[in-house]
Amino acid sequence: MFVDTNQPIDREHIERLLLAAAPERKSDIQALWDRYKPEFWLKPDKPGITLLAKGNQIHFSAKTLAAVWFLGFAAWKIFACHSPHLLWSFVSKQDIDDEMLRQDDGLYEAKGVFREILATVEDLLKASSLDDVNWPSDIPQQQADKTGFDTEQQATFDVTMIATAYLLLHELKHVMFSADDAHRPEAPQEELACDAFAKDFLLSKSASFAASSCYPPGKVLTKRAMGVALGAFIVYELTPPEGRAGNADYPPICDRLEHLMTANEVDGDSYFWDWTGTILLATLHRIDAGATVPQSEPHETCKYLIDAIREKTF
Repeated sequence: MFVDTNQPIDREHIERLLLAAAPERKSDIQALWDRYKPEFWLKPDKPGITLLAKGNQIHFSAKTLAAVWFLGFAAWKIFACHSPHLLWSFVSKQDIDDEMLRQDDGLYEAKGVFREILATVEDLLKASSLDDVNWPSDIPQQQADKTGFDTEQQATFDVTMIATAYLLLHELKHVMFSADDAHRPEAPQEELACDAFAKDFLLSKSASFAASSCYPPGKVLTKRAMGVALGAFIVYELTPPEGRAGNADYPPICDRLEHLMTANEVDGDSYFWDWTGTILLATLHRIDAGATVPQSEPHETCKYLIDAIREKTF
């Protein structure tokens, strides 16, 4: 965990994070360092979120990293809560509606767990410092590896680190656009281009890592795609509600969700779709608690949920 300060961070720390997420990209990372010479700065905490590119610098704060950590664990709680509903809908061909949810005796308590974490994130966004917010009792403190974590915490750690890599790669593409100004797109399209770069960096060469490490390629791609989907969820949660419809500088948030959460080359039966569907279902139900989700194929369900969220985003 980084201490609140105002100083550059050794690029080796960022390189280790990126390589943990995409080990096959070592030469690509070195080429980016050599050409663009990005600097990573840990900035003092303040109200709101600090995560942006400025020239060749990428700024972030300890409070922002804590918010990302919280949202990673919130997403796993959401997955544990809602995955039975999506799976039952896929198998039974039933809609996800009030009748189905009422049959889950533990649903109210399970929802309370992740909603408490999300409420903590909201408090954190308003706070001047991470020290001003109580750390949730069921979330472990931030650490650099998985030592001492149980199986669920280890899985959460992995996808959260991939999501963190996605967020930093997005900002790195802004640095690249700043240096290559002649190729810089208009502001909303630049955000989508940065999303595409980060997603491609993490996913497009995953098969080569799978081949060299003897891991099943489908599982490698699924895990990384889950991290990218988590990154999209984090972007949604860290975007102020009044900014989610988009503006002159940013595209509508649901355009970003659709690109990052549904355009992945993963199999239709991959549990990536269960993971993504649960996050989207919980997001929709926070906007419209009584919303019914028609039964469909997993990837179509995710698209439906994004469209439903889009209709209710103003």
